[in-house]
Amino acid sequence: MWVYHTNAFKFTAQEGSVDIQLITDNGSFTLIVKDSGQGMNQEQRKWLFNRHYKSESTHRTLFSQGAGIGLSIVEEFVKLHHGTIEVESQPEKGTVFTVWIPGQREGYANEDITEHNSWLVGSDAATASTQIKKQQLEEAAIPEQRSESTILLVEDNEELLSMLQQKLSQSYNIKTATNGQEGIDAVQKHQPDLVVTDLMMPVMNGIELSKSLKNNFDTCHIPVIMLTAKSSNEDKIEGYHSGADSYISKPFDFDLLIARIDNLQGQRKLLKQKFSNDMEFDTRAVAIEKQDQEFVDLVVSYVTKNMTDENFNLQAMYAALGFSKTAFYNKIKALTEMSPNQFVRTVRLKEAGNLFKSSTFSVSEVAYKIGYSDVNYFRTQFKKQYKMTPTEFIKGTNLTQ
Repeated sequence: MWVYHTNAFKFTAQEGSVDIQLITDNGSFTLIVKDSGQGMNQEQRKWLFNRHYKSESTHRTLFSQGAGIGLSIVEEFVKLHHGTIEVESQPEKGTVFTVWIPGQREGYANEDITEHNSWLVGSDAATASTQIKKQQLEEAAIPEQRSESTILLVEDNEELLSMLQQKLSQSYNIKTATNGQEGIDAVQKHQPDLVVTDLMMPVMNGIELSKSLKNNFDTCHIPVIMLTAKSSNEDKIEGYHSGADSYISKPFDFDLLIARIDNLQGQRKLLKQKFSNDMEFDTRAVAIEKQDQEFVDLVVSYVTKNMTDENFNLQAMYAALGFSKTAFYNKIKALTEMSPNQFVRTVRLKEAGNLFKSSTFSVSEVAYKIGYSDVNYFRTQFKKQYKMTPTEFIKGTNLTQ
């Protein structure tokens, strides 16, 4: 429905009208979307559901922008539901889309049905018809997005982009771009936690976007999900070679996209927790990309070698390692969910734990060896890290040896 009424509003004059009807009758559903817009001729209607067709018209029409993978996806979804789509249209008079879908269980084979919570529909036939002025729609308030993880959507098809944005904004903070180059600019501006990109786009496609992100130190840690109508093994291999973390073929189940996003986000969160909680310096726990592993190794090595230097500070470390404050902060935060100060403290306390396990140093001696001059402050920080005091830690270590 979103695809149909989006197209209707887009190609209807400002003072035109769009009429939407949903009719239920004997368990079936009929959706009618009628507009007073530009309309189509017979030749254009023939190509309406072709996902790659574009006319040579210079006017702003559905076909000069591409019939749209959105309409192609709708047709495939309707066929999956054993329904039908009919189109009536005349140039300069408007278009009527009629979609019919059976709603009774008898209309589907057993393998077509997945049990979910029941969708309750009233027993009486109901018709909902709403005349909506285009100007009123444009002035409608946009619901405030939730500020959680930030997802960047890169998709040149406006209908599909709008659908994804509407759905995903219920759970994520959404940013959008309409081609790969805009995507790169948006990544630099917003520092998203994950990128969902189409493959076939103008200016810069999804393969080029993914390669650009993965070959850049500042962005190589960002997971990339590739959406594409090209589903051959060769296309998937090309996508993965570009550095994409996941590959989804169109048309797709929206729940599958949500599952992939949550899975990638969840995996990285668990790895970050593992790095923070484990005593060993396993950089693979936070750095999947080789560049990131080398970066974390470099920082850990520098901190370990210089932690007893009384002149040690973050500014000296940035200068010694050749990073700006902003670049260093963004990378450490993205990989570990820690600030630079928190990361340095974690490295020191991991080293303290290793010293307690491998030597007979006293608490005060270990504190001085990792750069703490205040032993009481060291005890406090150690307990925050390991959920026990240094003395309790030493006793536990002795019992296991």
